[in-house]
Amino acid sequence: MRRTLLFVILLAVGLLFLSYSPPISRGSAVALTVVRSDSVYLPGNSVPVQITVRTIAFREDGSRAELLHLSDARTSEGPLLRKKLIDIAAKRWVVVDPVGKSVTTYPLTDAAASFYRSVPTATCDTSQAITRETMLGFDVAVVEKTRRHPRNPEERIVRSWIAAELNCFPLREEISIRLNGSEVQKTVRSVVSVVLGQPADWIFAVPADYTERAPSAAVQQALSQDPTRTGDTMPQAGLTLLDDVYERHRQKK
Repeated sequence: MRRTLLFVILLAVGLLFLSYSPPISRGSAVALTVVRSDSVYLPGNSVPVQITVRTIAFREDGSRAELLHLSDARTSEGPLLRKKLIDIAAKRWVVVDPVGKSVTTYPLTDAAASFYRSVPTATCDTSQAITRETMLGFDVAVVEKTRRHPRNPEERIVRSWIAAELNCFPLREEISIRLNGSEVQKTVRSVVSVVLGQPADWIFAVPADYTERAPSAAVQQALSQDPTRTGDTMPQAGLTLLDDVYERHRQKK
């Protein structure tokens, strides 16, 4: 439940940001494609309780894609790819769900498109680097930050291996969640491959036979096709919030 509510909040904030006009200090985007493995560990366990794989890509114009690899017991053709796409040329932010064959599209404002054409340099402040190393053939700066919640004892210690020449993208992250000083969960995000150059066209492709749906309708359609995907559900209040954001941005189209 907690993870679902966090997802709702982050997605809503991200969508509201589509109309936000950001600061000017930015650097140019580098075209690349990475594959990253994310592993979640609980205390006392050396074996992860969850592993997810993502393909993340940047185009030279600032367009970007994140593809979550989903297993599907209904087919032997390989993983399904749930996509989140920011397409600068098409001026749209798109969620593509392969389970329900749904597309959820938000128009991208001029201000947001201008922002995504470049990459914020603020994330590349490595002046406080603990050390500097080489990873996958790229120079990285190791930076550690502690984030504390203002109203509960939770804190997050995030150690990042940042590659400045790759849009400041972290090639590795270790995220430790602590309560009252004790670690309750650790997530390790490891990039396993980096390919420089324009991403393959299929990464940004949106299937022509998929149906445009509001967020709540997309969730219900996915569950109707595969009821085992209970992780796709969320409280009705969260769905209502996402639908409201969806409709308001669609009206600006």
